Amino acid sequence: MPSCIMLGAESMLTNMRQREHAEYSRGIQEAIRGFGNTWDSICL
Repeated sequence: MPSCIMLGAESMLTNMRQREHAEYSRGIQEAIRGFGNTWDSICL
């Protein structure tokens, strides 16, 4: 198997992992923000 194909597959996997991690952290931030908004409305 040519090394260029292996490198392409590895870079594709790395991009997928980085995108998944970015979406995961964004979801956590949105959940924290939503919880904060709910907490504000409960406190007020």
